[in-house]
Amino acid sequence: MRNISDAFSKLDPAKQEQIRKAALREFAREGYERASTNNIVKEAGIAKGTLFYYFRNKQALFDYLVKYVINYVETEYLERVDFSDPDFLARYWKAAQIKLESYLCDKEAFEFLGAMYLRQENQTLLQQLDALYQDAMGRMLSDLNTSLFRTDITVEYAMKIATWAMEGYQSELQARLQGQDLSTLNMKPYWDEFSEFLQVLRILLYKKQGEVENDNFASQSGN
Repeated sequence: MRNISDAFSKLDPAKQEQIRKAALREFAREGYERASTNNIVKEAGIAKGTLFYYFRNKQALFDYLVKYVINYVETEYLERVDFSDPDFLARYWKAAQIKLESYLCDKEAFEFLGAMYLRQENQTLLQQLDALYQDAMGRMLSDLNTSLFRTDITVEYAMKIATWAMEGYQSELQARLQGQDLSTLNMKPYWDEFSEFLQVLRILLYKKQGEVENDNFASQSGN
């Protein structure tokens, strides 16, 4: 019996992307139940029989998309993140850069995941997303130098504030980049702006440099 995904993988990469993006957009807009293969083939510019040559039905197409986006997030985002920096803000900033780069390369994949998560329609996908999130957050929060944070707020609350602020900034930036030609976009001004934003968070959430040095000296003296 012909393996549908293998047949699709042998298709010209540009054509694969055309079909995949059309399908991702339709499922993200309408959800699984209301998604129309008629809309997908129209947007992709292919015959309906061609779509069903590669995917025997809507469920098979959806299953392929789930596997694609999970693999994309793992390989193009999570596996590229360096979780070794003990500075939480520096670690999160590096992860945010990679996440934004991954989003700009295939925003349909991230928008599909976001839409499916909000609709809570597919339990298998939700379980896979939860596993990815738990793994990523476990690595994000491990082996941190928590002595950098101010002592008048809890470390947990400081990290939540930082996470909310940076995720909000990323969402705003993604909205600002909508409709631009990403292939020719100079990202340096945006990274410079993000760096300035990070410095503000450091001022708000971290001890002053002198306080950190004094704490380190006191700790070493007590040994």
